[in-house]
Amino acid sequence: MINKFMNIIFIAMFVLLSIGQVALSDTTVTIGERPANSGSCEDNWVVTGASSANNNGGSQVGSIGDFLNADMKSIIRFSWTGVIPSGSEVQSASIEFVVHNETASITASLYEFKDANNDWPEGTADGAAQANSSCHNDHTYNSVQEWAGGAGFAVAGTDYTNTVLGTVSMASTGVKTMTLNAAGVAAFNRRIIEGHTDIEFIVVPNDYATNHLSQWRSSEYAANTAQRVQLTLTYRTYSQPIVVVFP
Repeated sequence: MINKFMNIIFIAMFVLLSIGQVALSDTTVTIGERPANSGSCEDNWVVTGASSANNNGGSQVGSIGDFLNADMKSIIRFSWTGVIPSGSEVQSASIEFVVHNETASITASLYEFKDANNDWPEGTADGAAQANSSCHNDHTYNSVQEWAGGAGFAVAGTDYTNTVLGTVSMASTGVKTMTLNAAGVAAFNRRIIEGHTDIEFIVVPNDYATNHLSQWRSSEYAANTAQRVQLTLTYRTYSQPIVVVFP
């Protein structure tokens, strides 16, 4: 009787072994508007000190530096909708710029948008006012929504974060690759964890001296679409936790 009872207890007992997430593989994707890219890229540039409603979402160049004695910065949004599975972890990130015009030894630094300025409408104009588009003065023209820090997207800590996510010298023409640092990679992973499928950056020069300028091929560049600005991401996918039951 005792043996029978012990057998019943043994059969009823199970040892549960839970195996955590297991890395499956690393995948590298390119995101932008080049023919072989996945996802999408939108860009524009804004000027501080030159009050204007002009939209440059249709411009074929990205620009930073001096613009008629005003400070010029570029804004970029990359989207990976349908490209990177939820739950993935970005391992590395870099942005490739094809610089075609430079007049000084400018170094470009990358910062992330503050949430209040996210979701700006790119627009399609090239140096002209366009309703419901982003411009120098407004997040959404005509005063539908202002930039958080006011006209010109100029206030670090209010318009964009204070943390540098990557730098690259644009002191000469050609391909310039900005490799994002640990904070830059973390920014992507935070966006993924929060359920977002895009990220928005501002490119800021270290020098606004008169006539100091760097320009690259934007997401709209038509003559050679393979030179458009591009993001490269390597992300890691994981298996779901596995529960193994031992009788």
